[in-house]
Amino acid sequence: MDAFIDGLNWIVNEGNDLLWTYILIALLLGLGVYFTIRTKFVQIRLFGEMFRVITEKKDGESGVSAFQAFTISTASA
Repeated sequence: MDAFIDGLNWIVNEGNDLLWTYILIALLLGLGVYFTIRTKFVQIRLFGEMFRVITEKKDGESGVSAFQAFTISTASA
């Protein structure tokens, strides 16, 4: 019975290593390229717009700006 459990443990460990190394890396890279092409490189096209939206604050409006909220949430995580 110990040999069966050891064999099963070996199979599960090898499958786990295979999934979390080669397959997962390839899947993540492939999906990253797919979504980048599908969204027409939105990460690059709207880079300046991202900074404009983050740093803008409405005139005469009190409270927390979008950038302040972003930094607070990042610091608290």
